[in-house]
Amino acid sequence: MREFLIKNFGTTKVQDINEAELKNKLEGTKLIERIGYRRKTGFLNKKEIVPKGAVIRRENRMATTLEEKDRNPNFGFTCLHHSVSEGARYVRIKIEKKGNVDKVGVRTKDGDAISGKDYGLLNEIMEFKQGKKVAEVQITIFDDEQWEPDEDFYVELFDPDQDEKPRLPGADTRTTVTILDDDKPGVLAFKEKGVYKHIATDKECRISVQRLHAADGIITCQFKTIEISKSDRTATPGKDYIHTEGTLTFESGNQLQEIVIEIPQRENDDKKERDEIFGVQIFDA
Repeated sequence: MREFLIKNFGTTKVQDINEAELKNKLEGTKLIERIGYRRKTGFLNKKEIVPKGAVIRRENRMATTLEEKDRNPNFGFTCLHHSVSEGARYVRIKIEKKGNVDKVGVRTKDGDAISGKDYGLLNEIMEFKQGKKVAEVQITIFDDEQWEPDEDFYVELFDPDQDEKPRLPGADTRTTVTILDDDKPGVLAFKEKGVYKHIATDKECRISVQRLHAADGIITCQFKTIEISKSDRTATPGKDYIHTEGTLTFESGNQLQEIVIEIPQRENDDKKERDEIFGVQIFDA
């Protein structure tokens, strides 16, 4: 862990590192990295990949794990970390009253999840009637069709009687909510396997890239032409083909795109002489 922190952040002091940046480094941006991250942190069972529309609401870390000195004497969340799938539509957060004060403020705070886009804004004052020890707030979770990494937002308890409405002291006065994305981006692959055969007199070569298994949300990949090997059959960029690189964009539901590579035409071309090969690579999908 020490080497990881120094390599990525130049320090071993976790408290000096932005929480969202640390989470992104640990989680990764690719789907397979995200599944591994979920399993390690307990958000995902070994055989579960958050099916589309699945209703998942979990309490991952209870406030009882805190020492008493780290807790607020009057109010606190019963759980310090929740995970909820987009398909669950809402998450319920429990607040415990522990002292003689009957009123507390509750508000959401953006992380990489944004209110109005990923979840519903909450900012209200709760009053505990006599004898009531636990209350709940419900926060709306928005479901979309765009694949994106899992995102966090926070819920805080604050003092409603002070002008600046500061967060209450104590480690149990803030809870994290992780929204588990249930959209499936699919995977990208060349439509035809092996070698594409191209006639030298054609002015361009078209190579199809397909999106397999699912097509939720907008995804992109980079592509470029490459020299495969150094031999008498190796095509020369600029002479036998035009080096091409760029970005393919697949809109939600779109399953096929083409890479177009220009082939220069030469006078008195000997087709046998042009029996040459080059490669095309897709990456950063």
